[in-house]
Amino acid sequence: MKRTDHASATADWLASFAATLKRGDAAGTVALFAADGYWRDLVSFTWNIVTLEGRSAIADMLAARLSEVRPDSFRAGDRDGWFSFETALGRGTGHVRLKDGKALTLFTALMELKGFEEKAGETRELGVEHGAIRN
Repeated sequence: MKRTDHASATADWLASFAATLKRGDAAGTVALFAADGYWRDLVSFTWNIVTLEGRSAIADMLAARLSEVRPDSFRAGDRDGWFSFETALGRGTGHVRLKDGKALTLFTALMELKGFEEKAGETRELGVEHGAIRN
């Protein structure tokens, strides 16, 4: 498979994944995984660190959590397989590896909570003023 074909397949998979999650279609989402697929979640969907093994474990998690998590805004990253997304409460990143068009492994991680973003770049406080300061 050529690199462009792989990138295209990954982008197509991510679009399907985002659409099924947005619809709340757990069965459709699970169908995007290989029968022996894995989903490693770091807090973004489960508020815990878990590895889900197989379609039935993934289906159980989605049935329990999807309506509260409300994942949205999936965007493919610059490198193959990497993407970003948002949930009702935060922003995350993820990576997917495909085998025959199905997710063999999916990794999702919460990177920040909405309203509690890291102060970096322009939002970072400048700190103390150095030098002699008159009162």
